[in-house]
Amino acid sequence: MSAILPFVRHSTARFVKADSVREVVSLGLVSGKNFILFGPGGHGKSEMLDAIFSNIKDASCKVQMFGEGMDEARLYGGINLKKINDPDSPAIVYHPERSFLSWDYAIFEELFDAPTMVLLSLKDTLTAACLRNGEQQFSMQTKVIACATNREPAEVASAGTAAQALIERFPLQLRVKWDSYKSEDYRQMFNQTYVAAASTLATTITNAELTQLRSRASSAHIPMDISNLLASLIASLVEKGGVVAPRTAMYARDVIKASAAINNRDVVTKEDLLTIKYLPGCEEIAAGLEKELATLEIKNKALETIGKLRTIFTELQETYQSCKSPIDFLKISKKAADLARKAAAIQVDDSLYAIREDVVTKLNLLSSQALVAATNATKTE
Repeated sequence: MSAILPFVRHSTARFVKADSVREVVSLGLVSGKNFILFGPGGHGKSEMLDAIFSNIKDASCKVQMFGEGMDEARLYGGINLKKINDPDSPAIVYHPERSFLSWDYAIFEELFDAPTMVLLSLKDTLTAACLRNGEQQFSMQTKVIACATNREPAEVASAGTAAQALIERFPLQLRVKWDSYKSEDYRQMFNQTYVAAASTLATTITNAELTQLRSRASSAHIPMDISNLLASLIASLVEKGGVVAPRTAMYARDVIKASAAINNRDVVTKEDLLTIKYLPGCEEIAAGLEKELATLEIKNKALETIGKLRTIFTELQETYQSCKSPIDFLKISKKAADLARKAAAIQVDDSLYAIREDVVTKLNLLSSQALVAATNATKTE
């Protein structure tokens, strides 16, 4: 199960090996959490973000370029010249209404290349959700900020507590890279086609629809057993020496609720917990949970198959009781033997071994009985 919005998948259909990016963006948009796509250049981070955000209708979605030339004035819409030239009370006042603070969604390109003073100011603004420039106050309207960068968040965070605090304002993080770089991977990329007309997925989404999804995610119910499991998983990470701040734990809660909403559910399930892998430090416990769920799925499929074979065995027994001719008995014998071989091939763990062997034994016994009955019926005739 993935947590990918249809319009996100469709918008990025021409990109290969991009499901993790699609999921992070979808979770960010629905949970209202900022996110970072980082890693080596050339993997389409910016292109995918442009493709996705350009398909959010009735919303302002813009790109803010960062770098060494970035300063606070440029970040916050420029300096108000009237205020700074006021002869009575000159002051540095910005035009935040012209900045990202008034956009619905923003893409920050190479954010961490900006000077330290700019990053510190941005950290304060994101923390307060408001520009606080002396007497000038301007509430941030931005719902989600996406960051695309070549730099590692951990590297940036190591610069100090202020840098770490800024990184924490982007709780969802993903290193964008391929799992392999073989000839077939590049072939897949070359041959990838983007045929929107042939797709049944939505090509766009409106800002109002995203708002409804965020509302649904906010009100999604987390059952007590899921809540307890999440708490246990986070505690286990801390016991191993990891660091999970209470704020990060709350982010995890919001992300799994967003996953439920994306999958058109009002109740969080165990599978939704897998999305915490995009929270820094939680990758290991998510991987362990994913392995556990995969094992459980195999076990459930085995149980389902064994259950069907039991039902068929009961039907064969009933048919066997009413058989009269040798041919009918031989048919029963062959079918029971075939089903016994099928049952024996089912992969099970120790908890299901005895159950599987019981079915195999009963089917083989029925096959033998039917074969004997066929021989006896032949002698009678």
